[in-house]
Amino acid sequence: MTDERFWEIVDSVGWPVEDIDEAKVEILMNTAPAEVKEFRNELDERTSRLRELFSEAREDMGEDFYVSGDGLDDCVNHIVGSGKHEYRVHVNNPEQIINTYRNKSFVESFSYAVPYTTEYEKLGADYYVFRSDRYVERYDEIARNEKFSEDYRRKAMFMKEVLEDFPNISGMDSYLQRHDMFATFSVTKGEKAVLDWMYQTEEELSDDINGWPVRNLVSDYRTYYIYNQ
Repeated sequence: MTDERFWEIVDSVGWPVEDIDEAKVEILMNTAPAEVKEFRNELDERTSRLRELFSEAREDMGEDFYVSGDGLDDCVNHIVGSGKHEYRVHVNNPEQIINTYRNKSFVESFSYAVPYTTEYEKLGADYYVFRSDRYVERYDEIARNEKFSEDYRRKAMFMKEVLEDFPNISGMDSYLQRHDMFATFSVTKGEKAVLDWMYQTEEELSDDINGWPVRNLVSDYRTYYIYNQ
């Protein structure tokens, strides 16, 4: 990847941004997988260089203060994310990296807006169909287990039915509404209401589910598929 192309992608993000997920999807939609891999490698090289310069300047200046690994990572990523000019200013004046870090003049974290190549599959419906199918049986087992209360089993049954149709859930809100499954989401309607309901219902059923499969599924869906519409 050329230096020019690297900074072109950086500038396209417009860092800092309010919605990191949206920025990530924009990169996915406008950058080829091989180029995204190269971009991440180039980002790692530049942030590593800033870390080295930070350590050298700190030693030269005789500065002895606590350095948070996470904080420094956010700082150097912010410097790169701010563009070619800011990066060069800090490379040419390493003391400025220390000032930026100590003054907390950075935003967490430009690296979150940079996708991995594995995330391309999340832009299409097939990914969500495959993932949701894997969880249907878990909720079906709860729905059929009479040791649970009727209300508990009922929620599991509807979760199973939503997952069977996921991500084609348009109209599912009215279906759940008819069966009084939207008590806490009476104001919100549509796809967002269904996603919110799935998110909270899994939390209510979490003692009998291993991990948070639906929460992760919904989070991915909101991040990638919705932005791709």
